[in-house]
Amino acid sequence: MTDRTLLRAGHVISMDTSVGELPKGDVLIEDGRIAAVQPEISADAEVLDMTGRIVIPGFVDTHAHLRVASNIHRDVQWSYAVNLAYGVTTARDPQTGATDVLSYDDEVRAGNVLGPRIY
Repeated sequence: MTDRTLLRAGHVISMDTSVGELPKGDVLIEDGRIAAVQPEISADAEVLDMTGRIVIPGFVDTHAHLRVASNIHRDVQWSYAVNLAYGVTTARDPQTGATDVLSYDDEVRAGNVLGPRIY
């Protein structure tokens, strides 16, 4: 079954120039990704009221030094959590001190560690 969430009635800032900025818009999220802006109402989606809030797409940091602990894998990486808290949903770590970032990427993709998508 698809995980669907409808963000309702928020101030939406879209990267799609045909949509632009909506003072009161809806965003459909399917399986953790934006599926549609201003979609038809979906009965099987969880509805979250975004009135008074701003909804924007996640930020991409193309030069992030995430600084994970070397040779020690933890369930929670503070640098990953902080990036998510500030809206970074995708990060590229161009230089790491160890290859641990590669195994953390696998852990994030598997849903075992909370963090941005890592490249």
